[in-house]
Amino acid sequence: MATVTEAALQGEWFYVEEDQPLDRTSPEFFILGEGIVRSSRNLDVAGTYEIAHDRAVLTFSRRGRSDFVMTLYAAGDVFDETTPSLPADATYRFQGIVEPVSYYGTFVRRLADYSGTTEVWRRVR
Repeated sequence: MATVTEAALQGEWFYVEEDQPLDRTSPEFFILGEGIVRSSRNLDVAGTYEIAHDRAVLTFSRRGRSDFVMTLYAAGDVFDETTPSLPADATYRFQGIVEPVSYYGTFVRRLADYSGTTEVWRRVR
């Protein structure tokens, strides 16, 4: 298995849960960089990630408690800036439910087009 590196992991990623179709036009995606993960649209969805050899563990917390943990795996022989996707296991904890709920999905790299200044302005606001 390949080693996950910060340089290859940073960027924008869609999360596709189980059999959901990928919508590359969706404005909702995750932004990873320098150990921080956040949502492009939802300010409540933010957290940190740690890289551990062939995986990255993303932890999203609210009020000091972990509600959502996602583990990304470098399943192939190579993981770099051109790797299109990573398998992802997600575990959710819901209030009132003792056991966590697990889902399987895929992290798909978002290929952004920064060619227009209007689009760039919209992305940095």
